[in-house]
Amino acid sequence: MYGAGNPHYTPEVSTKVMIVNFAVKQQGLEAQLLSTVVKQERADLDRQKNELVVKVAQGKRTQVGCHVNISCLCSCMQVSTQSCPLVATALKETVHHMLH
Repeated sequence: MYGAGNPHYTPEVSTKVMIVNFAVKQQGLEAQLLSTVVKQERADLDRQKNELVVKVAQGKRTQVGCHVNISCLCSCMQVSTQSCPLVATALKETVHHMLH
């Protein structure tokens, strides 16, 4: 169990016990401690951070969706943005969504 890789536990064992990963790094511990202190001392900043994390995640999903839409448009139509106003408009909308 103490080999080079992560040990494998059966689903039965995993659901009955909490497995602790002792391969932590100082940076991770510092981040956890800072988070705990901020939650305790400045709950308003902690809420603001959590809201920003959600907004960033939503923005990334929007960006991926726009990228997929543009890729589909380009591959289906097999045209460049110079020769197709629809693709150019889609690109402009994507940039607008990324910036706002």
